[in-house]
Amino acid sequence: MFGKKNRVSPEGPEKFTLYLPKKYRVSALLSDLPYDLEQIKKTQPKIYKSLISKLVKEFNKDKNLIFVDIYKNNIVFFDCIKLIPFVKQQCFDKKDLNVCIKKIVIADIDTIQANPYEDELMYNPCTPTELHAEYPSTYTFDNPI
Repeated sequence: MFGKKNRVSPEGPEKFTLYLPKKYRVSALLSDLPYDLEQIKKTQPKIYKSLISKLVKEFNKDKNLIFVDIYKNNIVFFDCIKLIPFVKQQCFDKKDLNVCIKKIVIADIDTIQANPYEDELMYNPCTPTELHAEYPSTYTFDNPI
C-alpha cells in the first residue's frame, strides 16, 4: 500500500570504500619511451603533466580504467569503471543504501567488497612484493562517484 521505503539521507549518498581483488589493477611498462619520466617530472612539470595526459588517453581509449599513478616507468590503472554502478546498485537493492564510491583499495582478496569510507579499512592494500612497497594500491576520488 505505501510502497518500499528507501533509506536515503538528506545530505546525499553515503561515501564507501570499494575493495577489489588484485586482478583489477592493470599496468603497462613504459620502458620504450625515449625519455626519463622522473627527470621530466622534476625539471619540467607542465610538460610531464601533458605527457601523462596523452599516455592516459592512449592506454584508456574505451574509458573503462581509472588512472592511478606512474610507478618506476609503469603506468598504473584500476579496471573498475564498469563495476562501480553495479556495486552501487547492489548496495541499494540489498541494503537500501544510497552510496557513492570515495576510495578504491586493491587488496589480497577474491571477491569485491565495500564498506563505509569513514570506517577502518576492512583489508590492507596489497603490494606485489616487498621490493615494490610503494606500488599503487589505493585511489581516493576528489569527487566521489
